[in-house]
Amino acid sequence: MNISLFLGAISILVDIILLILIITLYRKIHILTPKKVDFLINELNEIKGLYGKLEDILKERVEVTKSISKKELEEERRDPETVKYKVLDLYKKGLEISDIATITSLSQGEIELLLAISNPSKNKIEIN
Repeated sequence: MNISLFLGAISILVDIILLILIITLYRKIHILTPKKVDFLINELNEIKGLYGKLEDILKERVEVTKSISKKELEEERRDPETVKYKVLDLYKKGLEISDIATITSLSQGEIELLLAISNPSKNKIEIN
């Protein structure tokens, strides 16, 4: 009997707390006047505009980064030492000459020449 009385008291207490929360929420919603709603809408529109500007700036930076990356890649391909080391590294990893040519955008003859120049001891001509 005491437990049911205790549970009933807790139930009434919870109902009172919920009623207070509902009244508080109603007052907060009721306080929103049309001026405040307009102000909030204007603020949200301003934030939306700033977000659009930020998005444009980020797109521009991505394009700049891509162009810089392309330039660096082109310069790397033009630098004979970089190409040489890349070819040697790929060859040491066991790639075929045709695969190395595809990766480095060089012809197979250029790859063979770089490999021959890089390892002159194997290319010595023996005179009898």
